[in-house]
Amino acid sequence: FSLNNLTYKFHCCFSSGYNLLLHGLGSKQSVISKFVDQHISSYTHIVVNGYLPNLTIKTVRLFKQSKRKLKN
Repeated sequence: FSLNNLTYKFHCCFSSGYNLLLHGLGSKQSVISKFVDQHISSYTHIVVNGYLPNLTIKTVRLFKQSKRKLKN
């Protein structure tokens, strides 16, 4: 896949109300970073590095809630 092809697919997912989950072997961090920087940096977004051993769903939810409180 080319980066342009992926960014088009990412845009289609987001504009349809879906989230994006990338998994599997190999690092996708550079692809995600480029997409965020070029296309969604002005939107509210969270990038979760799931390879962190102490990461839980609760941690992500608490982070999201704390960011909401800062906005209000």
